[in-house]
Amino acid sequence: GSSDDTLAIARGYAACDSRISVETQPNAGAGAAITAAIKRASGEFIVQLGADDALLPEYCRTTDAFIRAHPGYDIYASDAYRLLPDGRRIRYHEGPRFAGVFSLTVDDMLDAPQIFGAAAFRREWFDRVGGFRTEYYNEDYDFWLRAMIAGARHIYQPVSLALYRVVPGQKTADGIHAREGDVAVLRSAIAEGGLTPRQV
Repeated sequence: GSSDDTLAIARGYAACDSRISVETQPNAGAGAAITAAIKRASGEFIVQLGADDALLPEYCRTTDAFIRAHPGYDIYASDAYRLLPDGRRIRYHEGPRFAGVFSLTVDDMLDAPQIFGAAAFRREWFDRVGGFRTEYYNEDYDFWLRAMIAGARHIYQPVSLALYRVVPGQKTADGIHAREGDVAVLRSAIAEGGLTPRQV
């Protein structure tokens, strides 16, 4: 659904590598694109990449080793770098908690979205909670929160394995819509009845 040369570029890669398949549909937003891609995927784990994201070369090897060393979780997250327009890299997650391995809880996720988008998650959770909902501005936060309320277990490794490009005009730069989106996700979580009375 992109309006630029993405489709032609993707088809060029697919012509050279049989592991790559390309699908296209009318532009209906990020949530619809992610959902369409995951429905066609066959792997046990899914990693989504936004238009502003890139995986570093060691992502797959390091994440695979982390999954094998910590079996039984459903969302395997890592740190990332914010890539600033001047070329500088700064860590995406700040604070001492993000210096070690730990697991987020539903309470943590109610407090703030804390999972970088390029986390690896088990495909079964996409089917279990209904995928990414297109009506939410922050479709990834909505998905992570619904999955964790339903019982998905998160674990974080303190290694920066992806880049988040900070560019003018990107979706996440719109702070007002982003916070309004967070509120909409939280209201939905309350309305759907999966939270404890204390969490509400």
